[in-house]
Amino acid sequence: HLTRSSLIQQLCLLQRFYLNELYTNSMNTSPDRFDTKYRDMIMELRRSAFDTDLLLSDQSCQDLNTRVSSGNIN
Repeated sequence: HLTRSSLIQQLCLLQRFYLNELYTNSMNTSPDRFDTKYRDMIMELRRSAFDTDLLLSDQSCQDLNTRVSSGNIN
């Protein structure tokens, strides 16, 4: 069961990972094709963690956690 604080913690970890990816990609010549995916994941976590109108049900929390853990945002 995800709480608001655990969502915020996930957001912090994801942002750190995202910044590391951007730094790594800037060292390479390869295009950062994951840029949009990580940005979308961060946006979704931000909405879930900070939207005071959103009531986080167990199902929505589990769904978000599964999608973030698997690295898939559809």
